[in-house]
Amino acid sequence: MPNRKLVSLAATRPIGTRVIAAFVIAAGVLTASVASAQDNGITYTPEQIAETLANFKSSAKDKKQPEDDAIALLEELKDAYFYIAKKGDEATKDEAKAQKSIVKTVGWGLKRRKRDQVNLECAKALGAMGHKDGNKDLVKWMDNKVLDSKTPNTEWVEFGFMALANIGQEDQALELTFNYARGKHTDYSVCDKALAALAQWRTLNPKNRKEIFNKVLQLMQSLDSGRRSGGNQQRVYQDRYDRVKDNAMRTLQELAGEGKGFGNVTKATDWWKANKGRKWEPYIGVAFRKAPAKSEKKDEEKAGEKKDEES
Repeated sequence: MPNRKLVSLAATRPIGTRVIAAFVIAAGVLTASVASAQDNGITYTPEQIAETLANFKSSAKDKKQPEDDAIALLEELKDAYFYIAKKGDEATKDEAKAQKSIVKTVGWGLKRRKRDQVNLECAKALGAMGHKDGNKDLVKWMDNKVLDSKTPNTEWVEFGFMALANIGQEDQALELTFNYARGKHTDYSVCDKALAALAQWRTLNPKNRKEIFNKVLQLMQSLDSGRRSGGNQQRVYQDRYDRVKDNAMRTLQELAGEGKGFGNVTKATDWWKANKGRKWEPYIGVAFRKAPAKSEKKDEEKAGEKKDEES
């Protein structure tokens, strides 16, 4: 197959089995459209990837260069990542190392100051790649930059929470999403986007899934009660309720894991009363997050081997 230098700024075509090719915003919900790209006969060598990584870093940090230049290089790097991911166990050690270097460099791109569009596209790329090494940088970007604002950029919030869900690390990422899904930010559009992403954590172990269901339901019960209170804050509660209701009900439905449809808080509360005391079974259905990349899988296997040796 022909080689292709990765330094061009031309638009590229995605390669790989886990590409999130398009993010679709419909009815206030951000969903990831995962598509398998056709093999276009292009190969990516570790040497070419290293060259493009250097070019991307140079372009991303140089404020005199258009952000579109860095973003075009980023697209090349994503294609290279998925080219290697598609190889699976047939990827060489050098290719697996190059793949991890791509993730690390894209995380670096999140930290560039006054390069907002580059930041956003890097967040999207980390979410699309789904590699665990991108989790830490994404959490910091969300916590220290995106959500630190009194009026966060809605698009950043939306893509950020979904990217964390696709990576799927059950640590600070889940905690961050969970806290904002419960109304931590005064801007309830943040709560709404966090709730939309929280539904993608439906494959959590039953105990955690049950706890999150309960907390989300408590939020909705509080808002529902407030909007019916007739007090001075009734309008505020009503606005917040209207803002998050659709995603909250959808999340409760996904966490319940039984194909239940909750049209309102009362129905969700009745179901909870009937089912909170029983043992919840593991979620059965399509998982949002796909299988880990080869380099990530190897890391997990090494960690397991080390643990076995110590025990």
